[in-house]
Amino acid sequence: MSQLRVSLTISGAVSLGAYEGGALTALLYAVRELTAGEDPPLRLDVISGASAGSITGLLTARTLLQGQDPETVMAAAWVTDDSIGDLLAHGTQAPLSIDAMRQMGISLLDQGQGKSSPHRQTAGIRLSYTLACLRGFEYQLPRLGRSPVPAAAFIDTYDHVLSPDAPLTSLTGPRGDCPLDAVLASGANEMGFPPYLLSRAQQWPIYQEEGIDNLPPGPNRSFWFSDGGTLDNEPLGRTLDLANEADADGLPSRRLHLLIHPHPAAAIHDLSWAKPDVQPTFAQTAVRGLNLQRSQSIYDDLKRLEKTNTHIAWIDRLGDGLGPVLDQLPAETKEAVTSALRDAIADMAREADVLRGQRSGAVNEGAPGSGPEPAGDSGPGELLSRALRMASGLAGKQAARVDVISPLLLLPESGATSIDQILSGEVLFHFGGFLDEKMRRNDFDLGYRSTLKWLEDGGLTDAGLAAELNEQAKAAAQNSYSPQEGWKQTGRTTTASLLAMHPWQAARLAGRVTHVLLHDILHHPRP
Repeated sequence: MSQLRVSLTISGAVSLGAYEGGALTALLYAVRELTAGEDPPLRLDVISGASAGSITGLLTARTLLQGQDPETVMAAAWVTDDSIGDLLAHGTQAPLSIDAMRQMGISLLDQGQGKSSPHRQTAGIRLSYTLACLRGFEYQLPRLGRSPVPAAAFIDTYDHVLSPDAPLTSLTGPRGDCPLDAVLASGANEMGFPPYLLSRAQQWPIYQEEGIDNLPPGPNRSFWFSDGGTLDNEPLGRTLDLANEADADGLPSRRLHLLIHPHPAAAIHDLSWAKPDVQPTFAQTAVRGLNLQRSQSIYDDLKRLEKTNTHIAWIDRLGDGLGPVLDQLPAETKEAVTSALRDAIADMAREADVLRGQRSGAVNEGAPGSGPEPAGDSGPGELLSRALRMASGLAGKQAARVDVISPLLLLPESGATSIDQILSGEVLFHFGGFLDEKMRRNDFDLGYRSTLKWLEDGGLTDAGLAAELNEQAKAAAQNSYSPQEGWKQTGRTTTASLLAMHPWQAARLAGRVTHVLLHDILHHPRP
């Protein structure tokens, strides 16, 4: 049976990283034995994340490749060591300290952390972290047959491959140009942390090739970045691109995309948000608007994915159906059809080069196309499928299966009617969990139980893994950690009750916010 390849998209979540940590702890316990060895039945090979998802993604990859104990690492990251007291800053840059986060990250990435396992994945993992570039990039948007139009973008990504037994120093240095600093920049949420300076010297040639017009002059190769989840909270599109690159090796495999999504905005079936005599408060509207933005983004990605899957299936069906018919054409007609298809493919490749040239500012319409491989002895049916894929923008893409692990899986079991009744840290713009360790632990257990539910429902079997291996994975997760029942209740904590539970912590945080804001008002040089 062909290998099952798993790619992860881990969304931004602030303190709801506790849910993601629990969900991924269960997944790591389930699959780590299946990923071990030279030809394993399952491989986790792509991870992309934004904000808290970037931090959790790097920890997930490191844990799997080093054989670290998942619960030890993830609970330290998201339950025991990330309270407001641990994160409060002492200067005037921001209320929370990114330096404290960095020190914690170094400790968590240390391969000596916690209990070890002999079951380790031996293949490297591709990782991508979404960043928000505060400067922004201006470039020329290419248009076929017309002059390019200026455009601006603010999303950037930091990509790398994590290899087994990579030395700790390769992850933590040099300062400002390493994976640890990239995930901290991705997670530098504007509501609490200062912006983060990253060197992009290695990326500079790519910026130039893409035709970025506003790169700063001189030797400076650094930008200030903030929370990538602000712009792309669930970077599923990036995951799909990286998975397509990984699957281009041509080896027989199946692909499963898993989205770890702590707080989807579920549809409402009662009268909430539709009562004429109950106007939502300012705070309620702000929180709801933030959730809607994130949920709409992932809905759009999933809708686009399913459209892509459908179009790939239709194109393949057309090629399979017409191929035998075209093969039976008279020799002269068959050759004419084949020649026309080859010419169309070559023309599209040349035009694609022109569009690439518009981006880089080096347009050369006479240059030979560098798109597809030479057609060789391909028959008309195969050429037709190739031409249709190129024309539709589907060249090199494979049909993809996406599963979502979220608290929605547990609503029937919990007896709750909404996610907010079981998810604890969503209050205070998802910062609420930082005030209370019990809330973080219950979100961690909620995430763990969510993955268990997905495994129990046959998630890996549905993706193509043998039933006995799915049972093995499920048993490993069930036996390695037991989530407590508290996750069913603490989601009922409100902002008011949380502040009443932790008045001193809340007062310290408010004091830090006031201090930083006053400093910014009095001292505000242009960045």
